[in-house]
Amino acid sequence: MSGEKSSKMYRPTPVDSGALLPYEWPSSYFIEEEEVEVVTEVLRRRSPFRYYGHTKEKSYSDRLEKAYGERLRRKHALVVNSGTAALSIALKAMDIGPGDEVLMPGYFWISCPTSVVLTGAVPTLTEAICDRVIEEFQKAAKKYM
Repeated sequence: MSGEKSSKMYRPTPVDSGALLPYEWPSSYFIEEEEVEVVTEVLRRRSPFRYYGHTKEKSYSDRLEKAYGERLRRKHALVVNSGTAALSIALKAMDIGPGDEVLMPGYFWISCPTSVVLTGAVPTLTEAICDRVIEEFQKAAKKYM
């Protein structure tokens, strides 16, 4: 990693030759001064939460939702704190719940099946080979029809 340009705020140093963290988290290289200033502003206002704080201004969450909704030309947008929360909300919005089976590739991040389990549904792993995915879905559809 020597010789590579790193962020002004972040200069990674491996613990030993076998340890690659934080290199495994590439987004850390893109933390620039603008991001630091915005986070600092939220902390200075003592208002890091959506629904309460020490300011009468709209929260950053509200402003982000409004801007993102406008950009996507949608009436509503919702920001959440994690991908797990986003997946859980999406599953609930699709009325996925107890008794449902959710097909998912066998190669995943842990929040994917966790979100399914949290709704009460059952995650079913499928092969992640593209030409087999349709076959897996057809097999599952026959089971329920």
